[in-house]
Parts: sequence; C-alpha cells; structure tokens
Amino acid sequence: MKKISIITVCYNAENTIVDTILSVKNQYYKNIEHIIIDGASSDQTINLIKQYQHANLKWFSKKDKGIYDAMNKGIDAASGEIITFLNADDCYIKADVLNLVSEAFEDRIDYLYGNLFFIDANTYRVKRTWHDRQRPASDFIRWAWQPAFPAVFFNCKIFEDNHIRFKSDYRISGDYDFLLRLHHQKNLHIRYLDSFMVYMRLGGASTDGWKAVFLANIEVFKALKYVGFNAPASLCKVFMKLTRKLFQLHLFSSVKKSPVRFFWRSHVA
Repeated sequence: MKKISIITVCYNAENTIVDTILSVKNQYYKNIEHIIIDGASSDQTINLIKQYQHANLKWFSKKDKGIYDAMNKGIDAASGEIITFLNADDCYIKADVLNLVSEAFEDRIDYLYGNLFFIDANTYRVKRTWHDRQRPASDFIRWAWQPAFPAVFFNCKIFEDNHIRFKSDYRISGDYDFLLRLHHQKNLHIRYLDSFMVYMRLGGASTDGWKAVFLANIEVFKALKYVGFNAPASLCKVFMKLTRKLFQLHLFSSVKKSPVRFFWRSHVA
C-alpha cells in the first residue's frame, strides 16, 4: 500500500482550511500524510489547524516567498511514494478519492490526473468543469494541454530523480512552468483516471478574475520562452489554453448547477 503525501499551502485561510483538512482526514485510505505549509497567517488559520489536528497531519508556519516556495518546502518534507497538492481553497469530492488513486497508480507512472469541479466560493454551485480523457504526453507540448493541477498525483521519483522544483518567482502559473520543464526533460508516462476528485473554489490566486487570467498568461508566455519557443509559437499556445477554458465553460452551461455536497457534512453546503 503506497503512502500518499498531500501538500496544502495556505495563508490566512480561516474560511476554507477546515474543509480541506476534513476532506483529507475522512478519506477511507489511511496510509497518508497531510502536510500543511502556512505562510505565517495572521488570522485564525493556525488555531483552526491545531483544533483539527489529527495523527496524519503535520504543519509548519513560517514566512515564505509565495505559493511555489511553500510547495517546494512541502516536497522536501514529504515521505510518500505519491505526492499531490491540495490548496486551502480545495477539497476532495468524496471519501474514496485516494483509494481510487492508489489502485490506479503503477510504479512506471510519472503522474496520474483526474477531473475537478470549479465551485463558487459563496454559493457552492459548480461554475465550470474540467473533464478530460487519456492523452499522450506529447499533447502537453503540442497543444498546450495541461491537467488540472489539484487533481494530479505525482510519483515521488519525479522530484527525487529529476531534481526539479517550482520557481518561486511565479505567482500563478508556476505549476504550468513546472510541468512544461518536466515534459521537456523526459518522455513521461502519464495516466488519466476518469473520476471527479476535487472541488476547487473560484477566487484563489489562479481564478480571481481577468487580472489573474492576464497575469497567468504572461507567466505562461514566459515559461514557453524559457524552454525555447519563439514568440509566435508561444502566443499560439497561450491562445489555445484560453480557448480550451472557454470550451469547458460552454460544455457545462446547460447542466443544472445545484449546490455541491461535502461528503463530511450532513447538509447541503
């Protein structure tokens, strides 16, 4: 039974951190460690972490250089064979998510990815869906495709063997930059698990309006230039990423958007 390390980075997350903790604590799969890297929060986040402390949870609170610096600290603290990142605005959809991941994960896999729902932070209604299919790893480079990062589960060897980490100077698209450099380093073995795994609240760093979209795509352009794409090719790939997001919104526009149910609660959120 593989050990799974779930890394949560947070700062002043008093409104959401409990849902994140409980969605991990109440997983049927118990060979886990939940690592919370807090950036020296000034609200009630630390008190809530202490209140909901459990045997598989360890946390650190210290000022950092941002989201991706904190994620690197989480990697260094992780001891699992599988590593994933669940931010403080996110939570697992159901109690068997980690069971499904463990059953599907094979040693030769570099990373496994699934589906997620984007939900409104106030109404808890689904606003957008990320639902994909099994793809060749080459699609990441060729079509600027990217898996939904909170629903990605990495083989720990990715970090051990390739000595690759997130760049701390990125604010929003450090995950894309990380995966882009990873795909350029080696021919990856990836697997898709057709299951909805995560609720991701809108309003976080990567989903907070058009300003965030603009900054994210500036960073994507920067990442593409870094690995050798020229300006026209980089702009083309940025456009493809934007088009894919709009297509996801269109696909879900006709679906009834009822408030989601958090499996650890007895009522509708």
